[in-house]
Amino acid sequence: MSNFCRNGWRVVAAGALLLQVWGCAGSSRSVHRIGEGASTTSYNSPAAQLVIRGAIYELLENYPAALLAYQEAMLYDSTSVSLQNAIAETYVAMNRRDAALQVLRRALRLDPSNREVRLNMAILYHQLGQIDAAIRSYEELHKIDPANIDVLFNLSAIYLAQQQLPKAAEKLEEIVDLGQASGEIWLQLGKIYLAQNDLAQAAKTFDAFMKESPEDERAYLGRGAVYRTQKDTTAAVAWYENALKAHDDFDNVRDELKLLYLQTHQPAKAVALYEDRLAQDSTDVASLLALGQLYLSNMDSAKAAAAFERAIRQAPDDVRTYFLLADLSYRRERWDDTIKYLQKAVELNDQVPDGWMMLGATYLRLSKLPEAKQSFEKLYSLKPDFPGVNFYLGVVYSQLHETDNSIKYLLAAIDQDPDNADAMGTLASVYDEAGRHIESDSLYEQALKLQPENATLLNNYAYSLSVRGVRLDEALSMVQKAVAKEPRNGAFLDTIGWVYFRLGNYETALTQLLDAVSVRDTSAEVMEHLGDAYEKLGQLDHARKYWQKALELEGGRKSVLQKLGLPTN
Repeated sequence: MSNFCRNGWRVVAAGALLLQVWGCAGSSRSVHRIGEGASTTSYNSPAAQLVIRGAIYELLENYPAALLAYQEAMLYDSTSVSLQNAIAETYVAMNRRDAALQVLRRALRLDPSNREVRLNMAILYHQLGQIDAAIRSYEELHKIDPANIDVLFNLSAIYLAQQQLPKAAEKLEEIVDLGQASGEIWLQLGKIYLAQNDLAQAAKTFDAFMKESPEDERAYLGRGAVYRTQKDTTAAVAWYENALKAHDDFDNVRDELKLLYLQTHQPAKAVALYEDRLAQDSTDVASLLALGQLYLSNMDSAKAAAAFERAIRQAPDDVRTYFLLADLSYRRERWDDTIKYLQKAVELNDQVPDGWMMLGATYLRLSKLPEAKQSFEKLYSLKPDFPGVNFYLGVVYSQLHETDNSIKYLLAAIDQDPDNADAMGTLASVYDEAGRHIESDSLYEQALKLQPENATLLNNYAYSLSVRGVRLDEALSMVQKAVAKEPRNGAFLDTIGWVYFRLGNYETALTQLLDAVSVRDTSAEVMEHLGDAYEKLGQLDHARKYWQKALELEGGRKSVLQKLGLPTN
């Protein structure tokens, strides 16, 4: 049997296993027969039937039955190394690696030069995390079979994982010397030289790779990486430009050159890269998307939109384009288009968490709470630990006044990110609304320790204290900081006006509340507060005017109905 298949080992057909039992092609002996002294054409029929049966069971993934068949076959020849190898591989399939290792050790005692057994043993040691033993097994096998490319490559991979770069390079160099280097070998070897900062050897390696495979783009990318590591941007640019002249279809080279143009403040050249490519092939969707993003970074949203729309015409089912158009529409505050493109994106692929997050956030911005809730719940069902999903669900539920659900998700958000001051502040406001002021105050204070200059936290905590009429001097100090940071924020101006009102400073309260109304004339709460200030100053006509405006904005506001002497039911 051979290696690297199911669980890292392979399954073979019955005929191939039979060849392994009668004559293992990978062993040092040209033919291995069951039974000493057997003729070159004879074989033990019961054992052969059992081997066939075991192989069939393996193909059916009935590993206990396969193991039983192989073990019964061993009764006819307990010295069959190939059969013991088959048993070991079956143990691996059953996740019984320790048992597999014992069988392989027994097989190796019978035939120390058996390559197949040694290879399987090395692989098994590696799977068991016994790295030193795996290395020893591979090295011993290498002595027996120095031209085995798989052994050299696996050894190199282990050394690379162990950060033993010179040894990893040495094994790859042996593959090169054997004339068996593939593109992967050249690439890995060049990367190791780069990691060792052996730039001369890296350049030679990528040059040799290029000579062997002149159409393999990775060789050109590697050679360019040498120039970039040398910080020779001019040489790197020239190299990539020449590579593109010879190979216009090298998309990754084009992308690298774009980045260099942008780093050297040559955006026009970056744009020209993709415009030239599209002049050669107008159907190249990847270039259209790259060009659109470049236009977008240059603040040319009209050209960006045109490029993305062309991409949709070329590939109407390419979900990337809809996400890019949604992002563009969001930047332009074209909310209907944003939702349209995001809906199409999640229709094409409803398993992308980012799509549902973007859609939910857009709905939330538009205060479309049921739609936002549905989007975030879909995201939660896909990936409950997705960053932000618990927080946004908590926000949505808080605005829907579903307190228990809001608390559940906000607690989960804080548990996921204990330093999430926004989640703490939102949960504090939910607790505050529910009358749980001790918990609310504690959370506000924790959040402000994390972000003492957060204007929203300062404002919300100050407003909570002002509504309760407690610690008003502290509330005033906090909201003054908030207003200093955002002097035209209507909510902050309303809070500072209300703190002054609760302190009995009605003239200052009126001034602040008039400012609040000037920038926030759609809030029933601000209108009511302004009416209250006028009442305290004895200006009842003005008071009734603003109370009435509050009712126009929120018809069922009980506190205002009572002030106007109107029925509350």
